Amino acid sequence: MLCSKIEPCRHCTLTYSFKKKFATHGAQCPVTRLFIAAKNNDAKNVSKLLAARINSDALFEMDESDDGGSFALLAAAKQGHVDIVKLLAGAYASMHMRSPRDHVTPLHMAASLGHASIVEMLIAKGAETSVRAKFGITPLIAAVIGGHANVVAVLVASGVNIDEPIPPGDCNLEAHTALHIATQAEGSNYQEIVELLIRGNFKTHARRKTYM
Repeated sequence: MLCSKIEPCRHCTLTYSFKKKFATHGAQCPVTRLFIAAKNNDAKNVSKLLAARINSDALFEMDESDDGGSFALLAAAKQGHVDIVKLLAGAYASMHMRSPRDHVTPLHMAASLGHASIVEMLIAKGAETSVRAKFGITPLIAAVIGGHANVVAVLVASGVNIDEPIPPGDCNLEAHTALHIATQAEGSNYQEIVELLIRGNFKTHARRKTYM
């Protein structure tokens, strides 16, 4: 949890925003069969639906009953269903799709909830690491706010821009970089994150000097 020194706005506390917006999907929601199978980690039915191309637009269909919208790949990324994400990513799911309300991508979702293996998989499939959700939050910032050192390690290893700050806007974390946020938070996991970011920054600058 972020310490009181940062005092993040409600929208920037991603552990609140992501978990609350994608926490529940009632049985009454008009979701697709693919969405339900993905959310429930039902690999057999996901494979069957993908093979038959039933509801071919299911990966992009918004569930209007859910605050912010939700999609099969987002649901699988949120739940940490590695095998389901692998099936969807290997089929025709877009790595760049966003929720309409908060512009969240599957990478944001996995990063904010600490699913490192899914983050690694999405990046390997072409997910953009610098993409911004609402209020300019990148997957790296989401991982740092959530205190997920394992995800930060994956993102740093992928070559993500560590120095990229949150842009000006309706957010009291504007102009903060991932390192700014991590150094102002409390907990041993944040100390590890600070070390990861500093080492990553050092290696990045060293590579730049080598090629100058």
